[in-house]
Amino acid sequence: LRKSCVDLFVEKKTPTAHKKEAKVFVIDGPYAWSRNPMYLSMLGTLGSFGLLMNSWWGIATVIPFGAYVHFLVIPPEERYLAKRFETFEAYAKKTPKWILWRR
Repeated sequence: LRKSCVDLFVEKKTPTAHKKEAKVFVIDGPYAWSRNPMYLSMLGTLGSFGLLMNSWWGIATVIPFGAYVHFLVIPPEERYLAKRFETFEAYAKKTPKWILWRR
């Protein structure tokens, strides 16, 4: 999932880094069904690694990391995208933040 997201950004010639200006608003590929597939892949990898290592601690780290991303990382990113791209609000209304719920 993460690789397909990064490949899409490379194809569209827009940076993935937080401090760089977004050039293109990517809404296809994995972004058609989730606004945050890169973070989703990070959480999935973290949880999967915990399962692979048979460690409940590894699995338990998904909760605080997910909360951090959900409440402290995504809101400023979405404010930036709303200011930068006119179409963001319509996209946000039709595409869930994660997978199962809208906002």
